[in-house]
Amino acid sequence: MSAPIDLEDLRSEALTLLTSPRARAALELASLRLHPGALTWEGSHGEVRAHRLTLGLDGASLGELDEFPSALDELEAVLSRVLARRPGHSLASLETRWELEPAAEVRTYRTPERRPARRDDPEALRRALVAYLDRRNQGEAARWAREAAALAARRAPPGLREVVAAALARLSAP
Repeated sequence: MSAPIDLEDLRSEALTLLTSPRARAALELASLRLHPGALTWEGSHGEVRAHRLTLGLDGASLGELDEFPSALDELEAVLSRVLARRPGHSLASLETRWELEPAAEVRTYRTPERRPARRDDPEALRRALVAYLDRRNQGEAARWAREAAALAARRAPPGLREVVAAALARLSAP
């Protein structure tokens, strides 16, 4: 039987290996959740359990990773390597999703702010959508989202509907 995974140890070890500032910033702030045993198999040294790992992010960090897939690729590679260093463990998949409110402007290394977002709060969704669109270099869509009376893609100007719909779908994904 393999030992349980300490997610903060996993985070700390991964942070020492990441070279991308974007990947480091996302991992420092992210809430981490491990979904154990998504896959299992018998390896040469016993049973291996592959886990799904979810990074819960604020809208801006999620937009940053979606805009720069290489940062997400590095995160996945490093987290896979760090998890595999633990006997009997492997990474099955890495998922990113919107779960956090934006961090305060000033945060310290020792106490990163990880405030859960209320996904049913329309204003939390608006803040996340604006930040997500800003990081995806969709300034016009972000301005619309900031000022819109209601966040419905069908109400966006015709040239922005697809961008807004895709962003809302990304943020609302389970």
